[in-house]
Amino acid sequence: VSQRGMPNMEWVETYVTGVALVIRSDGGQAVWPRLRGFFDETFAEAVDQRVREGNESFLQALLD
Repeated sequence: VSQRGMPNMEWVETYVTGVALVIRSDGGQAVWPRLRGFFDETFAEAVDQRVREGNESFLQALLD
């Protein structure tokens, strides 16, 4: 995610990671392709990259 115009980049990184954790779930994988077009391309690409970087879902992160 580009840092230009982002006063609190740590919050943005946390948000992108949270979205990626949700998308890694079965339901998220089914819905993300349909929802992706509603988001800015830069944000969607950042989420896609974060999804590829791991396999932990939101539920797994919550339970750990």
